[in-house]
Amino acid sequence: MDMMSIAAMSVGMNQEQIQQSVGTSVLGKVFDEMESSADMISEMTVGSDPNVGANLDISV
Repeated sequence: MDMMSIAAMSVGMNQEQIQQSVGTSVLGKVFDEMESSADMISEMTVGSDPNVGANLDISV
């Protein structure tokens, strides 16, 4: 192996490691956003009365 192929392999491995780290970080952010969205949805539904809006009385 000559020096250029070793250097090219090193650069390629480093770039691959960076891409994997960025992908893992982005995936972590997505999971955090999903969790906060799920928390907001559960907060909105916990306080609501299930009987409100079940019936509609209209008189003309």
